[in-house]
Amino acid sequence: MYRLNAPQPTELGQMIHRPAQLAGLRFEKHPETGVSLDAILQDDATSDPTALPLLEFALTELWNQRTKAGLLTIESYERMGRMTGAIAERAETLIATLSTGTQAHLAPTLRALVTVARADVAPTAATVNRSRIATTPERTEILDKLISARLLLTDDIENRGDPKCRLAHEKLIETLVINEQVEKEQVASLREIKKARANGAVQNALEAIRKTARTRDNLMPPILEAAQARCTVGEIVNAFRA
Repeated sequence: MYRLNAPQPTELGQMIHRPAQLAGLRFEKHPETGVSLDAILQDDATSDPTALPLLEFALTELWNQRTKAGLLTIESYERMGRMTGAIAERAETLIATLSTGTQAHLAPTLRALVTVARADVAPTAATVNRSRIATTPERTEILDKLISARLLLTDDIENRGDPKCRLAHEKLIETLVINEQVEKEQVASLREIKKARANGAVQNALEAIRKTARTRDNLMPPILEAAQARCTVGEIVNAFRA
C-alpha cells in the first residue's frame, strides 16, 4: 500500500466534475443559495484530507440515485447523510447480505482489522495480512465481500500471495458494528496483554527505540525486540516521538 498526498481543491473539483461531464450528468443547484452540488461535494472533501474514499462512495451513490434526466440531486446527497453517510450505506447493505451464521463471525473479523493503542483512545484501522483474518470460511466470505464492495483495501487484488488488508476509511469502524461491546473487548484484551508481559523487558525495549531513533542506526532490531516484549503499537510510536 502506498500513501499519496491529498489532492488539492482544484484537483478534487476535476475529479468530481470531469467524469460526470463525460457521462452526460449534471449537478443540481441549490434553489436558494445557487450553489451547485459539485461545489458542495468539493467543499466537503476539501475539509477532510482523508475524504477521497468517502468521495468515491458518495459519487457512486449519487450515480445510482440519478434522475432519468441525468441530474445528480442535492436531496439524494442529503438523504444519504452526505459524504460519510454514503460509505455507511454501502456497509449496511453489505451486512444485510450476510447469512445469520456468517454475521456471527462479523465482530471477530472486524476486531482483527482494528487496533487499540491505549485504553483511553478510540480504535483505529490496522493493516493486517489476509491470512491472519481469513481463518474460517465465514471470515473469508466477509473479507471477500468487503473487498468486492471496496470497503476493504488490499495491496494484491488478485490474491496471489498473502496481501495486506485495511479498511477503506476509519469511518467504517463506527459503521461496521464496532460497537461499545467490541471496543470493551479490545480494551480488555489489551489490559490482559499488559498484565501478562514483563514490564522490565518492555521498558528496556522502548528505551532502545528512543536511543536508536536519535541516531541513524537501523531501527528494525529494537522494534522487533519491542514486539517480542509485547509492546503495543501506541507505545512503540510514542517511543519514536519521545
